[in-house]
Amino acid sequence: MNQIGKLQQVESKIMKYNLDILAISETRCNGIGMETLAKGNIYMFSGGSDGVGRERVGMMMTQRAENLLIEWRAVNSKLLIAKFKSRQCNISIIVFYAPTNDPPEEKIDKYDEELQSVIDEIPERYMKIVIGDFNAKVGKNNQWVENMMVGEGLGEVSNENEAHFISLYSTNNVFIGDTVSEHKNIHKYTWTSPCSNYKNQIDHSIINEESRRTMKIARSCRAADIGCDHQLLIATLKLKLKAPNRNVDRIPRFDTTKLLEEKHREKFEIGCRI
Repeated sequence: MNQIGKLQQVESKIMKYNLDILAISETRCNGIGMETLAKGNIYMFSGGSDGVGRERVGMMMTQRAENLLIEWRAVNSKLLIAKFKSRQCNISIIVFYAPTNDPPEEKIDKYDEELQSVIDEIPERYMKIVIGDFNAKVGKNNQWVENMMVGEGLGEVSNENEAHFISLYSTNNVFIGDTVSEHKNIHKYTWTSPCSNYKNQIDHSIINEESRRTMKIARSCRAADIGCDHQLLIATLKLKLKAPNRNVDRIPRFDTTKLLEEKHREKFEIGCRI
């Protein structure tokens, strides 16, 4: 994202694919900030100052989404949270970047604790969504975690980091959105190795169990290429608006036609003067 013209490339994709909110991992941008882009979209980013750029996250949104923005906060270089208004329920979106298998287990535990503390602070009435590069596969086998996935993942869970990922989210009563519907494998993988020999599903969209029915589809889009080894993961949510409460007492409507009669008009004028 710190390359010349890269922001403009990403902004063109958010418009081409009609996205309201776009979560971005590994932005390689330093500092914390919010800016308006050339075509009016908003870009928020959370980064450090060490110059490495691995754990940077950001969020891009349309002006329509910004109008619904309640607040946003950069927690650290790998965590950003934004809250939005909705007629059904307010929505919290967390952008998260998880470490690879390289860091020691204590550091991975620290990452999980930081994410858990952010999830815990969100009010119960909010819809909770976590999006990002989790660097973990979920596999096709959903035994013992049927409430978390429907068995439409890609690959096999093969290391401690991936098992840790499943354990963390199964205890939070959430659902892996990109396993919600059946897709071909080419619409599941979100990362391709530089040699193109390996393809994995390591980017995910997580939603709380109570709201899982709002997520209609989540799949990768290979055509949205900006020169990155990750593919765009698109999730579509459909919110049902609350039906009006028909038991509420209606405000009585006045019969203004009576004012056409002189005796009623005079009485009305006297009442107005009083």
